[in-house]
Amino acid sequence: MEESQRRRRLPRLCLLAWFAAALAATALDAEASPSPMHCAFCLSSISHRSPIRCDLCSRRIYCSEECQAEDNKEKDGVGQNHKSWCSLEYGEEGIDWEVRKISPEKGMGVVALRKFRDGERVMIERGLTHEQVVAGLHPAMKDLEPKDGSLDDKFSLMLLAFLTAEDRLGVRVSRCNHGCNYNVQYWWTPSEEDVCTMVLVAAREIQKGEEIVTAYVSFDNCWHDISADECRQELSSEWGIMCPPDCICYDKERNRMIAQYRKLFKVFQRHASSSSAKAAKEISPAFDKMMELMQLLKFGVCARAHMYLGAAMAAAQHEETRPRVLVYLQLYQEGEMTKFGRTDASIELWWRQAQGLEE
Repeated sequence: MEESQRRRRLPRLCLLAWFAAALAATALDAEASPSPMHCAFCLSSISHRSPIRCDLCSRRIYCSEECQAEDNKEKDGVGQNHKSWCSLEYGEEGIDWEVRKISPEKGMGVVALRKFRDGERVMIERGLTHEQVVAGLHPAMKDLEPKDGSLDDKFSLMLLAFLTAEDRLGVRVSRCNHGCNYNVQYWWTPSEEDVCTMVLVAAREIQKGEEIVTAYVSFDNCWHDISADECRQELSSEWGIMCPPDCICYDKERNRMIAQYRKLFKVFQRHASSSSAKAAKEISPAFDKMMELMQLLKFGVCARAHMYLGAAMAAAQHEETRPRVLVYLQLYQEGEMTKFGRTDASIELWWRQAQGLEE
């Protein structure tokens, strides 16, 4: 008996149950189907079932030995410099996340293939300079937006700001769409390092199947006085992004708390070079209030850790608050470990010099 004839003879309730079971089976098949494999360097699809894998982590795959060699290059390469990051836990394409079409309006985007916890590394990628991009040194540059644009156009559209040096572009990171309610933040390796690498870290818990989004420009960046209105204007003018009326950037209470946080942060900036008694009295209450606001704003673990550095430098100026410096520095270094798998040696040296332990 044909399938269509069998369906027609089923009672109505049985028919509904049959459709529900069929849909569930389809969903399970789709979920079970593996994500397409891509070479970690050139990003080309790998159709064969025996890709070349990293001997140490067995997670990063390549289409050829040449691509693996390029991805392991340090100073002169345009790949990840994988041998420097292989021992760390972080997300890999096709295992932990994938690039797929999100919608006709958004185009491509990055989607989580598993759950990420707050502070977990989602992606690690070398930042390419304008010179490297326009020279066409990375084979996957041609696939970036705008499709018909020049390499210079692609760099201008897809770059990520590098605050202490020249701007950079991450070939895979650039696939992340914008979200004012972002769930990842990107952090840069220290500027004195020869290889500039961006580490994408979960700013909150990310669920399986959730789109991974970052902030192209952030209205809640507490280190820069940029309002939500200014952010929306920049998003519109630079990327043609229009925030819907229910976007989190319109939340008046959140904007009020961010303004309050920025005001308190300026207390630390003022007192970082002041040794007055008044400054000493203001530091501890300001820090405690900032901690309360960070909890309410649900800042990620790395964003919280970054604030501790400013608190440590301000507290170091006053005898009354110096005992808190080590606490702040420990919390800051925990954030550095979360991001980069190592502590910030320059800050450790600064504190030893501040104590007169080293010249």
